[in-house]
Amino acid sequence: MSWLFWVAIIFAVMYDILNGYNDGGSIIGTLVSAPFLSPLRIVLWVCFFELCGLLIIYYIGMNIAQSITSLSIFTVTPTIILAALSAAVIWKVVTIAVGIPTSSAHALVGGLAGAIIVAYGWNGIAQDSFEKIIIILLATPVVSALLSYSLMHLELFCSRWATPQINTGLSKLQLLTVALASTLHGATEPQKTMAVIVLILGAFGYQQDLAIPLWVVIVSVFLITLGILAGGWRIAKTFNRRLMKIRPLDSVTAQLTTSMVILISALWGGTFSTSQVIGSSLVGAGVAKRFNQVSWRVARHILMAWLVTIPAVGLLAIIIWKLLSLSSITPRGALWI
Repeated sequence: MSWLFWVAIIFAVMYDILNGYNDGGSIIGTLVSAPFLSPLRIVLWVCFFELCGLLIIYYIGMNIAQSITSLSIFTVTPTIILAALSAAVIWKVVTIAVGIPTSSAHALVGGLAGAIIVAYGWNGIAQDSFEKIIIILLATPVVSALLSYSLMHLELFCSRWATPQINTGLSKLQLLTVALASTLHGATEPQKTMAVIVLILGAFGYQQDLAIPLWVVIVSVFLITLGILAGGWRIAKTFNRRLMKIRPLDSVTAQLTTSMVILISALWGGTFSTSQVIGSSLVGAGVAKRFNQVSWRVARHILMAWLVTIPAVGLLAIIIWKLLSLSSITPRGALWI
């Protein structure tokens, strides 16, 4: 096997773990601390249900993975996949280091698009697949915020006569809602890495079709769970302390909204950003209660990071592709797509 094949696999592993670290921090950040919830218990609880996603992944379908593998009309060469993955990983490392929750989906799509465009021009991009991905990436935060806003108003109306004791019940209910969100996340988010690994296998000539082997499914889910196990506490603090002070009702509302949006997006077959969905759900819930409950300065920084990810990672992938092409160290790859 080529040593570049293993370099690509290492980047895929890093991408999946960083994805779990980022999204795990986002999911953990929605939980409100309670006497029975230690940080370790929170992480283990989320990780357990993340692995449970394996049980429903084939019922939800592999639409997300297919949307990524079909992004290129022509051959995905080793140079393209190495440029795309390395650009996405570099971006994730930098943003996680500064504690800004960014979209792993945006990073991967931006990296692949940039590398494909520099290799083949705009005609190399499958327009239908690319447009569908962009539409869903742009629509899901808006839908999440509106849905969370509406759900919070409904919950406030139904609990208008409740006493503060309701927070005790909500603190326990959030364990069930975060379990649901974690299970759906475990069934959908690893599909991005599955698609990447399949592209690597094809680019280096080890697979001749786009079928996703079972071992790829299992490895991808376990790797993203490993990333969540690392904690992602800096990302969690951004949501739980800097963006807004989360109350038990905010937690339950954001997690229910996240679950619904993840499920709808997955069934529709679009690549979405979990951190985007969670962040937008929190903003919607916060605004429904009080406009100034949300730190709009932090929200603006997060929004800017989301908006610049695709063009920034795409540009970085173009630079890396050119450097790899000049070095002549990457093989031509298999013509299989």
